[in-house]
Amino acid sequence: MSDIHLIRGKPRQNKPEIDEQCKDRPPKRLQSKLPSPGTMKLALCLGKKIGSGAAGQVYEATIQYDKSSPELRDMAMPPLVVKISRYSKAKSVAREAYYYEEMECLQGCVIPRYYGLYTATIPAACDFEPWSEVCRNQGSCRAHESLVTPSEDTPVLNQSNQTLKTSCSCSSLLNILILERVGGHLSLTRDRSDDPRLELEEIYEHLATLGVDHNDVRYRNILQAPVGPDSLPPALSPWTQDTYAYRIVDFDIARKTNIGFSQLASQFHQFHQSLNVLLYNLPRDYK
Repeated sequence: MSDIHLIRGKPRQNKPEIDEQCKDRPPKRLQSKLPSPGTMKLALCLGKKIGSGAAGQVYEATIQYDKSSPELRDMAMPPLVVKISRYSKAKSVAREAYYYEEMECLQGCVIPRYYGLYTATIPAACDFEPWSEVCRNQGSCRAHESLVTPSEDTPVLNQSNQTLKTSCSCSSLLNILILERVGGHLSLTRDRSDDPRLELEEIYEHLATLGVDHNDVRYRNILQAPVGPDSLPPALSPWTQDTYAYRIVDFDIARKTNIGFSQLASQFHQFHQSLNVLLYNLPRDYK
């Protein structure tokens, strides 16, 4: 099984979208409270695929402490996932990384915790399972599997379940995000004991306060907060000091804008009524 070395990547910076009719300026990014990037090595073993979208595929990931920097044993690390860019979609994942860093103060509160963007060039004929389907469609794929190990300042990824061997015709850029694993989708039932709509509106108002338009409000992008004995406790909201039961994901088509809090927040409020259909399986005209 071959490995792929990844190094820390640079998120793709996105210029704010300016509405000339609005006199406001986009909110400035808050100063980061994180230390500068170090040189530790994180080795991960990839498990089953648990999610898929237009820009990438999400896999379970388990830390391999025997192959990682020893300092990691003394750190509190939650269960992780890895989002792997689809073939030719590396820029979209780098764009998503930019918004995770833009919303650092909301990580662990209304969005998952983010542990960095990492990048590599996948050479022709390299064993790389997540792109196998693309290669089959291009008429160049065989069987086997593996995924990723690093050098300094890189994660080590290694997949050992079902395997496929890809033989791509040319080198391509790979980007991955390492994220906190959160919970599953909301249950779709008439018999819910809770009503998540008001909390979801408040969550989207948090994004709007930072001038971020998620731009992809849909059922599959609203997940539950992480649960389990190994999960980190939820972070408090920097504005309400509350914790929230849901996490918003997938920011590859997000945008930063100057249109203002009220207009951004209203975009989710307009979505409010269709939540009845998404969350309760009720007819749209149900009273």
